[in-house]
Amino acid sequence: MLEGMGLKGAGTVAMAAATFGLIAGSVIGGPVAERLIQRHLTSEQLEPKDYEVDPALAGFESDESLPQGHAKHMSDDEHEFHQYATATYALLIVMALGTVASKLLQSTGITFPTYFGALVMAAITRNIMELTPYSHKLPMEKIVSTGNICLSLFLGMAMISLKLWELESLALPLITILVAQVAMIILLTYFVAFRMLGHDYDAAVLVAGICGFSLGATPNAMANMSAVCYKYHYSTKPFLIVPIIGAMFVDLINTGVITVFLNLISL
Repeated sequence: MLEGMGLKGAGTVAMAAATFGLIAGSVIGGPVAERLIQRHLTSEQLEPKDYEVDPALAGFESDESLPQGHAKHMSDDEHEFHQYATATYALLIVMALGTVASKLLQSTGITFPTYFGALVMAAITRNIMELTPYSHKLPMEKIVSTGNICLSLFLGMAMISLKLWELESLALPLITILVAQVAMIILLTYFVAFRMLGHDYDAAVLVAGICGFSLGATPNAMANMSAVCYKYHYSTKPFLIVPIIGAMFVDLINTGVITVFLNLISL
């Protein structure tokens, strides 16, 4: 759109800024949440709620030697080939169904992110499986673990594709804008969002997610929240809220806002 308006090199600028955002969102999310937890939460607030003591949901295993719900590194026994194969096949099937769903959604003329179809199909599949006698055969620990591997690959590919020399050639204004955005998100999440979201552990995990998708994308948010939950314990609300907001509403709103402002600028 920008290049169509006569702005040469807009694609390169956009890709460089987006890649910078992906990395920055992953870098600041964990530390901001960690500082909030250490400075503002008590040990009682860090105790998992009854409905959150489900290590499988976060891809963790509980251990009798640890407080209930706290995470530890997965044991070697979990790395069995057939379980990971089942998890991989399940993910591939849902992705295939999600691709079809995304095509159907795009045919409505409304802009949706490419992964929204897979997100919807995954939620439907999981709920259907819970109603069947075979729900216990779904290896959720391995599915989450495989998803985390894919997230790591995604973030790694984004990092190695960052062309630092292009960022330098974009001159001081763009670099200033990018740094200002990072600083603004840190201040906004630390001093405003955390308090508005409840000033508790759920809020701290949500802050990590907000840092991820406000600067980067929803996968960054999920990776940030998983990292925080891996150190402490699983939190239900953030993993329900962030995928829906980050995958659907943010993209829809951003598309409209950016289009409006670009048209105003071009007048």
